[in-house]
Amino acid sequence: MIPNRVITDRLLQEYHTKCKESHAVIIAQIPWASAGAARSQETREGTPGMPDVTDEEKLLTALLNANQDLIDVFGLYDGLEAATNVEEEWEKRMLDLTERTTHATVRSFRSWCGYPFDISAIVPGCLPRRHANP
Repeated sequence: MIPNRVITDRLLQEYHTKCKESHAVIIAQIPWASAGAARSQETREGTPGMPDVTDEEKLLTALLNANQDLIDVFGLYDGLEAATNVEEEWEKRMLDLTERTTHATVRSFRSWCGYPFDISAIVPGCLPRRHANP
């Protein structure tokens, strides 16, 4: 289990929220940047001496790359979240299995040694109910 999991989870959630907000801004800018890149490309084709790639096209490329980077981050976050859920489920099942195994072992031990047998000296808290103190 990750130390300081609450802090880590809170930081990851905050980071995820900020990434979602940035993604929304980038998505909103792509149509505008795409139109600007198309206009600059038309202008460049009719004008000799223009650079191969205009600033508008560079901006569109940067926005598309940032968009893809954020999509990749969301995929990693979803994978981490799924792995955390699997880990928590595994820990819960192992704890349940351990408890059931322990109880079954105690029951077997009690029946083997001729229940009722005071095993409190061996396993504290394993007294039969009729021997337990109120």
